[in-house]
Amino acid sequence: MDSIYCIHRWPRQSSRRSMMSAQEMGQEINQEGYSYVTGLIDYGILSSTERLAADLIARRWQVSDPVISFATAIAVWADRTGHVGVDLSRIEIVLGQARRTPGNSTPANTSDVYDVDGLPPLPSAQAIRTALRSRPDIVRLLPDSPGTHAQAAADLSPLVLWRDRLYTQRQFVDERSVAEQIQARCVDAVISNRAAADAFLDTAAKALDESQRGAVEMVLSRRLTIITGGPGTGKTYTLARALGALLSAEPNLEIALCAPTGKAATRMQESIAAAIDEDFGVTAETLSALKPLTIHGLLGARGISTRFRHDAARPLRHDVVVIDEASMVSLQLTARTLEAINPNARIVLIGDPDQLSSVEAGSVLGDIADAEGSSIRASISTLSTGHRAGEAIVTLAQAIRDGDEAAVREAFANSPDRLVLVETNKSGPTNVAEHLANAIAASISARNYAVSGDGVSAHAASVSHRVLCGHRAGPAGVSDWNDYFQQSIGCTGSNYAGRPLIITQNNPVTGLVNGDTGIMISRGGRTQAWFPPRQAGSEPMEFQQVQLPPVETAFAITIHKSQGSEYRHVIVVLPPDGSPLLTRELLYTAITRAKESVTLIGTASALTKAIGTVTERGSGLIEALS
Repeated sequence: MDSIYCIHRWPRQSSRRSMMSAQEMGQEINQEGYSYVTGLIDYGILSSTERLAADLIARRWQVSDPVISFATAIAVWADRTGHVGVDLSRIEIVLGQARRTPGNSTPANTSDVYDVDGLPPLPSAQAIRTALRSRPDIVRLLPDSPGTHAQAAADLSPLVLWRDRLYTQRQFVDERSVAEQIQARCVDAVISNRAAADAFLDTAAKALDESQRGAVEMVLSRRLTIITGGPGTGKTYTLARALGALLSAEPNLEIALCAPTGKAATRMQESIAAAIDEDFGVTAETLSALKPLTIHGLLGARGISTRFRHDAARPLRHDVVVIDEASMVSLQLTARTLEAINPNARIVLIGDPDQLSSVEAGSVLGDIADAEGSSIRASISTLSTGHRAGEAIVTLAQAIRDGDEAAVREAFANSPDRLVLVETNKSGPTNVAEHLANAIAASISARNYAVSGDGVSAHAASVSHRVLCGHRAGPAGVSDWNDYFQQSIGCTGSNYAGRPLIITQNNPVTGLVNGDTGIMISRGGRTQAWFPPRQAGSEPMEFQQVQLPPVETAFAITIHKSQGSEYRHVIVVLPPDGSPLLTRELLYTAITRAKESVTLIGTASALTKAIGTVTERGSGLIEALS
């Protein structure tokens, strides 16, 4: 129902029609008018969700124009597929590779129909504009200024057309909320005891490079700071020193650390602990005691509701809120988070905007980083110097980020001990077995340790190598690769010592969170799940298999699941040539999970497509912030 909610919440219908399926309603209401929507459903682009949304609009507002129904469906589809609104002038690009109807001499953006890769004729951008402007009772028309967030929330028109971008009402409200919150917080902040902060930095920040020092200064002097940077640029190292300086100046500050997933929160705690040294003095204990939460946990999630215990009316009490892995946070969650933070609090967003964006709609961190407004630029600090030992991986990541295939291949050629490129016409594991020897050996070693009951060594061996796939199924997918590794170590089923685990759902009873990794070990003649301690000095966690929340085998995991994690050695399996997942962001995210070495497996054409294909997510946030 969330995709429908993004249009509007309608009163419940008590008539027989409320019990109809989307298909039945489409047949009953304006059957001729639904040809555009039906055509795209048949083509596999739209779904019954979009048809249902169009039907609801048609019933409530007596819509007979098929173009309005089409526009409604596309607005909901955009939300479902990660876009925030759809630019009408580029609708043919959003829907696929478009071409003008043969023989039509009218420019494509003003013709009546498009022929989009063999699709049935679709309304043009101009036809959509005209239809939307004819129904101001359905569409809030904003030719210039977007207005305020309060105005957006008060207007219950199900669709919004700002300039040439079509939104669902919910998406537009969230975008206005984020834009206003960001702009309002891009101001200077006051620190009560600057001398104490400087004294701390004189001792603890000697090793910072120029860009890192600039980031620390920004945290001290600005209400909002966005710290971006690629792998090995020291984002968490820099953050730890900024927080140490703040605590030196104001020891009673309340600081909240959070991340979008449980695994990312755990990784954040590990990274901050590793960044603290003897130069931190009395602030070390305070920083070490901070326990990062998921964003949902910080805000006070209420089941599956999109509303939280903390909001603008009941804000968080914290003086500083740090959000790590901010590239993974959706527009909607960003809006709820910013609304819940005290207006006088400092906010620090940290992340790599070149990684995969959130699974849900929006690319907020990337949009903020690309905004041109002067006040926004004064709150953005980009770390550019690599400090990680795996310099070859940093070089490769930079080449991928630049979209330079020649430089990518050169990086592999120059570092054959750390970077291995395996080009093959087939991406199944049996076709590249010779390149998997070290990973198989690590899995066998993990199994041997697990059989002996040594969870620490078993888990360490298990997570030393990880296969990362774009897809879940097929020869290039997680399922086949997990099967191959199980066969290679002589195991089957789900209850054997040496089975690597990944948790897929938060579970407050066990304390396990989505993304946690563990391993099955032998203990007292039976197998049980072993998970590493949450922090230094605490005990590992062990559970019977029946106590576990939903869990999967983790010799191989999806690249999306790997976000927020690091592994010594990574084997990246590219999706097949025709996959829509072949993007620069997917490849970059996978490569940057590795600390020491990368083996990249896939066809030459898949690599070329991945490097050359940039994910384009529709959004008006850059324009709003600029």
